[in-house]
Amino acid sequence: IANIAGLSQPIIKQKALTIDKVKKVQTALNKKGFNAGLADGIFGSKSKRALQDFQLSMDLAADGYPDEATLLFLLDSPKPNKKFGLPSKTNIKR
Repeated sequence: IANIAGLSQPIIKQKALTIDKVKKVQTALNKKGFNAGLADGIFGSKSKRALQDFQLSMDLAADGYPDEATLLFLLDSPKPNKKFGLPSKTNIKR
């Protein structure tokens, strides 16, 4: 679907997240030190900003949208080391 309304890249469709999945994302962001606010299942501006900050820390495209790569790093990795955007041994709970 390229070149519609002046777009030069194809549009990639993503599945909408369920309320429970949004809550998990918000909880994970908060636990990793990115303030997403209350884990209420509503992906508002605070959640989007927290997700953008997380994406930046992991050297991902910082668009604030929970794509597959972002969810993989967010939900399946320990707290990131903000300096390098990589998991840190000191942040891994044993």
